[in-house]
Amino acid sequence: MAHLITAKDSIVLFKDAAWHGLGTVVQEELSPDDAKSITGLDWQVSLIGGVSVTDQNARVCTSSRHTALVREDTGDILGIHGKRYRPVQNDQLFDIAYALGDQVKVESAGSLDEGRRIFLTLRGETLNLQGNDQTVPYLALINSHDGSLKFAAVPTGVRVVCNNTLSLMLRQDSKRMYTIRHDGSTAQKISDMKDALIRFQVDRTNWLEDATKLQKKTVDHTDLVTFWGSVYERIWGKPVTEDEIDAAASTLQKWELTLETERASLNYGDVDLWLASNAVSQDIQHSDPLRRTASWQERRISSNWFGDNAEKTATVFRAAMAQV
Repeated sequence: MAHLITAKDSIVLFKDAAWHGLGTVVQEELSPDDAKSITGLDWQVSLIGGVSVTDQNARVCTSSRHTALVREDTGDILGIHGKRYRPVQNDQLFDIAYALGDQVKVESAGSLDEGRRIFLTLRGETLNLQGNDQTVPYLALINSHDGSLKFAAVPTGVRVVCNNTLSLMLRQDSKRMYTIRHDGSTAQKISDMKDALIRFQVDRTNWLEDATKLQKKTVDHTDLVTFWGSVYERIWGKPVTEDEIDAAASTLQKWELTLETERASLNYGDVDLWLASNAVSQDIQHSDPLRRTASWQERRISSNWFGDNAEKTATVFRAAMAQV
């Protein structure tokens, strides 16, 4: 049963059934509260110490070092965790979706593996641009009670309907995932995630409008170099002077390689400001650091969502829009 949908799980889907034929399909648009009600995911979990149990992974819970996470409506033990573990309730996952606005709509929602994994896929507007460049239509919120997943928000093109599609989404979109550890700082991080989602929604709304405008503005090679030179100066706060020429040339060559690669893969014709801007933002958000610490990937993703990288990316697109 690769889909991991058991008799103790429930799935709701908007309009289209899933490949496995399970779950409740509804034709009316779903709010997060609607989805929670239909799936019955309003149950709570609680931490219990001082008991001796073994979970499905043969980990033993003892009173001194571990606690058991119990699903209150069934009494099932969903996971064994250390003393620092703090659960994220299902209610919190559904509530955080409203950071995107009161009118946010659900594409799919449910639990997997007897409630050990929870997912909520929010539907966004799809925009088809030139060639095969299609905007990401979903935002997935995911959580686990067994420790297999962190609480996370993931912009994605995958409609999550089971464990197979969840795994596909995790493989495909992990670089864009904003995650929260289940530890003592969970409450503040959830607040930070709400702020990030609000910014994501505002930026996405503006981006959908601006993307089409940028695609209509084609540039020749001279215009492209001039635009990238101005972007380089804005991001790093220094002009492309003779002293900076080596570093600037290396950076511009990297942007050009990214642009040509994307241009070929998306079957673009003329170079436009949309493609030119994406070449820079791709470098900002996905280049590896000079030093890789244990948490470098989490720090980069956080920066991409609402930190320094997010501000640099916004600077790039503001500079591009100034050319339209």
